[in-house]
Amino acid sequence: MRQLPPVFDTPLYVQGGKSTLQLYGSISYSLFDRCVQLEEVFRQSGNEELAFRDALLRLSDGKSTLTDWELFSARDYSLLTIEEQNKFKHALRLFPTKSDASRYNHECLKELGNPVTRIISKNNCETTKITKSDEAKGLQEILLLSKGSRVMLRKNLSTKYGLVNGSRGVVVDIVYKNGEKSPTNMPIVVMVDFDKYTGPKLYPGSNVISITPQTANKISTSGVTCQRIKLPLILCWAITVHKIQGLTLDRAVVDIGPRESLGLTFVALSRTRKLRDLAFSPMFTFERIARISTCHGLPLRRKEEERLRELSNATLLYIKVISLTAFSFVTLRLLMAPFHINVSILSHFDY
Repeated sequence: MRQLPPVFDTPLYVQGGKSTLQLYGSISYSLFDRCVQLEEVFRQSGNEELAFRDALLRLSDGKSTLTDWELFSARDYSLLTIEEQNKFKHALRLFPTKSDASRYNHECLKELGNPVTRIISKNNCETTKITKSDEAKGLQEILLLSKGSRVMLRKNLSTKYGLVNGSRGVVVDIVYKNGEKSPTNMPIVVMVDFDKYTGPKLYPGSNVISITPQTANKISTSGVTCQRIKLPLILCWAITVHKIQGLTLDRAVVDIGPRESLGLTFVALSRTRKLRDLAFSPMFTFERIARISTCHGLPLRRKEEERLRELSNATLLYIKVISLTAFSFVTLRLLMAPFHINVSILSHFDY
């Protein structure tokens, strides 16, 4: 509920969306007549993170206090000790826009000083060429890579071993067929050393896995099957806040930018388990987070949260009544058993 709304569209609880899919989704969403509200926060759990957890909840509701901002400002990257700054050397950078993240990624790629390969996707029609990566299962039209690049996997390859959408690692090698090269041809495999891979090892002490081109299919409005073939990787020294939703990060350096989109600041600041695993560069002002209270869409979200709270209370009462009724019926069955009375017959009477 407090996450970012769909890009260029509205949340399901808002009537009159901008797309047909949103309209269908909104209708389906409105048909739910039962819900249970989950109140415990697991990511920032424990008494040690109580202040951080409470500050996040107030921030998400546009009610941040000056004390909350002072708590956050203690994580201003420029004020951290050199030792602390070094802990964030390989931390993911979060930016509010694609252009900001792309600029930072290309700067880091350039700083590596290694030859860069330009990988162009294979598309079977003109429609696919202009299709955005979000509509092609995360497969980008053009990808720049070099040895040493920080990358993120954009497809679930093995959930059992931790190779999932969002897994990060470092490019070890880029392999082409004999006689083929960039940008005319696509690599047959990219070797990536993933941070948290837990499966069989290519060789002892290594998390290196071979990533091969993947295929994404999409049916166009004219009924044509559009196909894109590409490596399911993106550069990820930096990434947008939108793409990081749902992930838990060990550390992050955050830039929330000058403007708020409902949920953006909350999502960015709530990705780590502990406040000390966050750093802000640049540090935002108190006025910046105070403006969340005037954010478009916040009143509607508050109204929907109140509706869901009431629905949750009604659902819990319903569950309690059903549970007591079921318990009473079982108890009655046990009491009637010695008299050989069929309790199922009694259940038809209004008693």
